[in-house]
Amino acid sequence: MDPAALKRELQGSGLSDRARLLTRDPVAWSARLTTLTLTVAIMFVMTDKPAAAGCAAALVVAVIAGVLAAMTFWNASTVAGPVAEGTMRR
Repeated sequence: MDPAALKRELQGSGLSDRARLLTRDPVAWSARLTTLTLTVAIMFVMTDKPAAAGCAAALVVAVIAGVLAAMTFWNASTVAGPVAEGTMRR
Protein backbone atom coordinates (compact mmCIF):
# COMPACT_ATOMS: atom_id res chain seq x y z
CA MET A 1 0.00 0.00 0.00
CA ASP A 2 1.18 3.48 -0.82
CA PRO A 3 2.29 5.31 2.37
CA ALA A 4 0.91 8.60 1.06
CA ALA A 5 -2.51 7.01 0.46
CA LEU A 6 -2.48 5.53 3.94
CA LYS A 7 -1.61 8.91 5.43
CA ARG A 8 -4.45 10.60 3.52
CA GLU A 9 -6.90 7.91 4.62
CA LEU A 10 -5.95 8.23 8.29
CA GLN A 11 -6.14 12.02 8.15
CA GLY A 12 -9.54 11.84 6.50
CA SER A 13 -11.26 9.29 8.71
CA GLY A 14 -8.92 8.76 11.67
CA LEU A 15 -8.54 5.55 13.62
CA SER A 16 -11.54 3.55 14.71
CA ASP A 17 -12.18 3.17 18.42
CA ARG A 18 -11.05 -0.46 18.28
CA ALA A 19 -7.82 0.45 16.47
CA ARG A 20 -7.12 3.18 18.99
CA LEU A 21 -7.59 0.71 21.85
CA LEU A 22 -5.27 -1.77 20.17
CA THR A 23 -2.51 0.84 19.91
CA ARG A 24 -2.73 1.26 23.69
CA ASP A 25 -2.77 -2.47 24.54
CA PRO A 26 -0.15 -3.15 27.24
CA VAL A 27 0.32 -6.80 26.22
CA ALA A 28 1.01 -5.84 22.61
CA TRP A 29 3.51 -3.18 23.67
CA SER A 30 5.20 -5.63 26.02
CA ALA A 31 5.62 -8.09 23.17
CA ARG A 32 6.88 -5.42 20.77
CA LEU A 33 9.42 -3.94 23.16
CA THR A 34 10.67 -7.30 24.41
CA THR A 35 11.09 -8.49 20.82
CA LEU A 36 13.00 -5.32 20.00
CA THR A 37 15.38 -5.67 22.93
CA LEU A 38 15.89 -9.37 22.21
CA THR A 39 16.71 -8.53 18.59
CA VAL A 40 19.37 -6.08 19.73
CA ALA A 41 20.76 -8.66 22.17
CA ILE A 42 20.91 -11.32 19.45
CA MET A 43 22.72 -8.91 17.16
CA PHE A 44 25.19 -8.23 19.98
CA VAL A 45 25.72 -11.94 20.59
CA MET A 46 26.21 -12.64 16.88
CA THR A 47 28.75 -9.86 16.38
CA ASP A 48 30.66 -9.97 19.67
CA LYS A 49 30.53 -13.76 20.16
CA PRO A 50 30.84 -13.88 23.96
CA ALA A 51 31.08 -17.12 25.92
CA ALA A 52 27.92 -19.03 26.86
CA ALA A 53 27.52 -17.14 30.13
CA GLY A 54 27.83 -13.83 28.30
CA CYS A 55 25.21 -14.91 25.76
CA ALA A 56 22.81 -15.94 28.48
CA ALA A 57 23.41 -12.72 30.41
CA ALA A 58 22.80 -10.60 27.29
CA LEU A 59 19.49 -12.34 26.61
CA VAL A 60 18.34 -12.08 30.23
CA VAL A 61 19.22 -8.38 30.32
CA ALA A 62 17.32 -7.89 27.05
CA VAL A 63 14.17 -9.51 28.42
CA ILE A 64 14.37 -7.48 31.62
CA ALA A 65 14.94 -4.25 29.66
CA GLY A 66 11.96 -5.01 27.40
CA VAL A 67 9.68 -5.68 30.33
CA LEU A 68 10.84 -2.57 32.19
CA ALA A 69 10.32 -0.44 29.10
CA ALA A 70 6.83 -1.87 28.68
CA MET A 71 5.85 -1.13 32.28
CA THR A 72 5.05 2.46 31.33
CA PHE A 73 2.20 1.05 29.23
CA TRP A 74 0.99 -1.22 32.04
CA ASN A 75 0.41 1.74 34.34
CA ALA A 76 -1.17 3.95 31.69
CA SER A 77 -4.91 3.68 31.46
CA THR A 78 -5.86 1.77 28.34
CA VAL A 79 -9.21 3.54 28.15
CA ALA A 80 -8.05 7.09 28.73
CA GLY A 81 -9.31 9.89 26.58
CA PRO A 82 -12.24 10.09 24.17
CA VAL A 83 -12.13 6.37 23.42
CA ALA A 84 -13.33 5.45 26.92
CA GLU A 85 -16.87 6.61 26.34
CA GLY A 86 -19.04 3.82 24.98
CA THR A 87 -16.43 1.57 23.42
CA MET A 88 -16.28 -2.19 23.66
CA ARG A 89 -19.67 -2.36 25.45
CA ARG A 90 -21.67 -4.31 22.89
